[in-house]
Amino acid sequence: MELMVASKTTTQFKQKFTIIEELKGVTIMGTLCGLCSHPLPELCRTSDKTGQTYPGYCNQYCFTAFRQGIREKVPLRNYSDHARLNGHMVWPYINIPCGWCSANKIEIKHNHFGRSNRVFCSRNCYKEMCTEGGRRAFARFLILRNMALNPTKRFTASQLSALLEPYGSIGGSLNGRAVASILRVYVARGTVRALGDSTSTKEYQIASSIVNSPTPLGKYV
Repeated sequence: MELMVASKTTTQFKQKFTIIEELKGVTIMGTLCGLCSHPLPELCRTSDKTGQTYPGYCNQYCFTAFRQGIREKVPLRNYSDHARLNGHMVWPYINIPCGWCSANKIEIKHNHFGRSNRVFCSRNCYKEMCTEGGRRAFARFLILRNMALNPTKRFTASQLSALLEPYGSIGGSLNGRAVASILRVYVARGTVRALGDSTSTKEYQIASSIVNSPTPLGKYV
């Protein structure tokens, strides 16, 4: 298999790479991750969720690292005292807050499987959020989280509904009208801003006070 870089475009928050993959004489166009240049997977249930939440990136790690200004690997000895690891280069480890508790941080590392997409520090935190948040708590968390990851972006209820589709029943299977109903509650609380007059064209944006708050996002569910 031979890979040739065909084009490369850089924007403020993401880089897109296009490659031509020649396999047995067949040319296939693909897209590379904006941080590590790893080929992004074909759409499937798992990658579709990642693709919508972190467009242009492998996973949460690459998305977060790029926004933090990380562009290259560092020596593994920064994280390990084992002499045999000297010379190995790795992407820097990143600590992110848990989506529910304030007690623990989540260490995420660059890899293409496993824990790069962790949002809660433990299964218990996830369960507590779902229990205390009430009906469709996880779906509401996903709505707020997608908005918080893109604090300057305005979403319609239909766009947010589409982001929930890959999660199936876990995401609540909510259509645009149901999502709009949820958002009205958050607008009344001041968690979300509503922009526009018409219901059909109304857009929503996460409140800056929520983005800058030390309170875990799950607490706003």
